[in-house]
Amino acid sequence: MPGNRWTEVGNSFRLAASWLLFMIWLALVFGGLGTVFSSEARFPPIVGWLALAIAAVVAVLTMERWVRVLPAFLAYGVFNGLFMIATGHLVNDASKTVPPGTAVIITLLGAGATLVGISLASHKPTWVDRLAALGVFASLLVGLVNERLTVWSFGLMFCCLAVAWWTERALRRHHRARNGSA
Repeated sequence: MPGNRWTEVGNSFRLAASWLLFMIWLALVFGGLGTVFSSEARFPPIVGWLALAIAAVVAVLTMERWVRVLPAFLAYGVFNGLFMIATGHLVNDASKTVPPGTAVIITLLGAGATLVGISLASHKPTWVDRLAALGVFASLLVGLVNERLTVWSFGLMFCCLAVAWWTERALRRHHRARNGSA
């Protein structure tokens, strides 16, 4: 019995460490964005770009751990899009209106990215998947930095995931054809 308790304690510490590292990663992302795109930043923009580059590398290298939750994260965005369609404004800021067409486009692109992201989460990431994840990361940053580019951001995110999905299917088909002819 004591061995099980120590296993639980160890798992709890690992979980706490994972959350702490995730918070540090978020600080790199938002601190980098604030440093690069704020005129009142304490540090030069190169520090922000460096923080964003480190965050991107960490995101790509740790993809096996977080890619399984990507579809849920994207689905949450779809629910936000449905809210924008219904209310005509941003979820977290009722003073900012969203044209119905924009809300529909964002929601459809988010739904497509969610569906494609499910297949990405179902297998071990390839180098193409990692590049797609980097594209998703970059597109999310673009959408965060400039709200006028949000539709383009969602479009880029969908395209990155769709290319990874298509490449994986093409490679699988090629592998099956190659093994079938041998």
